[in-house]
Amino acid sequence: MGTNINKGATTPPHPEEAAKTTATTTATNPKLWHRTKLYGMSNWRPPPASCCPAQARGQVLLKEEIFEEAIVEFRAALADAADSRDATYSAPARCRAGAGAGAGSGSVVVPVDIWTNEEVILSTRLFLLKAYWASHQTEEAFIEAHAIQTTVETTATKTTPSNCRSALLLLACQTIAHFANDTTNDITNDTTNNSLTPPTNCNAILALGLSSCRIILTNNTPLGGNPKQRRVFYTVESELHERNGDLSAAASSIESLIASMPSTSHGNNVPYITATSRLYELRVAMGVIDVEQERVKAEALEARRVVIKAHRQQRRRRVQNERSHRLGETLTRLAPQIKDRVERPANNTNESTNESTTTRGFFEGLGTKEERAVLRSIDWGSVPPALTPDAVGGGGIRHNKGVRIRRKRMQLEALFVLLVDLIERHNLVTTATTTRSNSASDGYLHIVDFGAGSGNSCLVFCWLLRDTCRFTLVENNSTAVAIGKQRTREAGLDSTVSWMCGDVADFDAPFDIGLATHLCGGATDLAMANCLDQKAAFLVTPCCLGKLKYHVATKNNNSKGNSLQYPRSTWLQKHLTAEEYVDLSRFGDCSVAEDGVGGRMEEGENGNGMRLEGKMLLDADRLEVAREAGYDTKLGTLGSKSDCGPKSDVLCGMCRI
Repeated sequence: MGTNINKGATTPPHPEEAAKTTATTTATNPKLWHRTKLYGMSNWRPPPASCCPAQARGQVLLKEEIFEEAIVEFRAALADAADSRDATYSAPARCRAGAGAGAGSGSVVVPVDIWTNEEVILSTRLFLLKAYWASHQTEEAFIEAHAIQTTVETTATKTTPSNCRSALLLLACQTIAHFANDTTNDITNDTTNNSLTPPTNCNAILALGLSSCRIILTNNTPLGGNPKQRRVFYTVESELHERNGDLSAAASSIESLIASMPSTSHGNNVPYITATSRLYELRVAMGVIDVEQERVKAEALEARRVVIKAHRQQRRRRVQNERSHRLGETLTRLAPQIKDRVERPANNTNESTNESTTTRGFFEGLGTKEERAVLRSIDWGSVPPALTPDAVGGGGIRHNKGVRIRRKRMQLEALFVLLVDLIERHNLVTTATTTRSNSASDGYLHIVDFGAGSGNSCLVFCWLLRDTCRFTLVENNSTAVAIGKQRTREAGLDSTVSWMCGDVADFDAPFDIGLATHLCGGATDLAMANCLDQKAAFLVTPCCLGKLKYHVATKNNNSKGNSLQYPRSTWLQKHLTAEEYVDLSRFGDCSVAEDGVGGRMEEGENGNGMRLEGKMLLDADRLEVAREAGYDTKLGTLGSKSDCGPKSDVLCGMCRI
């Protein structure tokens, strides 16, 4: 059982008096908060008030910075402990719920912490040292620190188990080291007007602090501390050596600190950078490093870096110009074939051949600008607010709303015209030919939107076509899917729209029309591959062509596990290698409006026009893959790039076999 002794206890002062004393003391010594707390790099904690009431009252007074009365309480606690040499103190341990429960038994064992009388004495002395230290009673603080260190040294060299836990001994060394460091700093700067008499002089305090650091850092003692604790001692030891005038020893401590850090912590690690900077300053102070010579070397090194950077930039520009020249020749050579492949239908090798009834006027919905304006018939007032691009509850556009919402609406209006036209022609072909339809048994058309996000590009279509179509929205972001499902429920489209959380290549169910709005890089190719596998029509708007390099390197698989080849079509594979295709994708990854504003362009003769030709070649390659699979294809646009955005090109295709 714990021994509770109240001898020598005093009554804490009135709260108003305590507040007045605290305010006065803090104003004269702004570092008191730093000196009245135990350094918290140890898992030891003092006994609670139920075990040592005098020490607990002293801690409260110390925290409130009422030092004289705190000293009285701590002395009373020491007297109580001296009268109870063999006493032990116990209290319920602080642990998580359920800790200490007996396995397989109905009883619960409450864990307890036990403090020996030796620990209570040492911890009380630590608090007493803190009180003397904070109140600038340096003589008394030095006496207490010396007594504490004597105890620690005796305990640390014991070969038999000690009654003091190593965590408390480590904490004692930390406190003494910081006391010596701060006190000698105050004495050096004459900030406290300490009038020290021998033997309590600055050298004695420095020796005391260095001795405490050595106790921890010496390998032949049971007290080692973890790496973080040892780094603190190395740092304090270096500062003490520097104040003692021994710069060589100070540098040696920092070198030991750096050596104790694992090699993986070098580089941009803050402690490592701080330590190396500190070592450099010490070596400069020692005269080992000539600052002027180092400055000259640094300037020469910086000049060399500038030259190397200029050479690299020049080489990079030369390589880019050579690459642009090669790509320009390729584009010039393939220009007639590009135009042919983005316009003609499948199995039509002669451009003068008349188109059949089912292919004539394919995608006439693109039409002229005036015709598109008439056909954009989305009544936004009839669309539920949860489905519009400016939805407030979630999923809507949040940043730069004015321009982006207007642009998104114009894109959706143009896409809706194309989608309706594609649906009509799909129904016409299905009726006029024996081509298989993937429509469900209930007669609804099945449309899949790949990379649907939270539904901004498709939920409006789901609402407008809810009577004739069923939609599946595929997205790999679970958060976006959750938002999209919520928007779908709010609009009452649960029976019309289904969501799938997964990659584009994971979807392998039959469908009739595939949509892919601004799918990045090779994801557009995966979506088109799914459409070709199902012989479904497609309507896609490519995006981020530069990211094709990742798909070319990994050869992402489609839904049937077949790797995608780049270039995509047999036609372009005869003219470009995979490496040249990657260069072309980087070159054609442009965001250039029709007026030439808003895009990244090469300096020199190859500007926006050549970049757009490169992008068209990539689009032609994608359309040629579909054409080789028996599709009629068309490269169109959603409208003016200045109105609908620079990434408004659309690839359209429908299977004829």
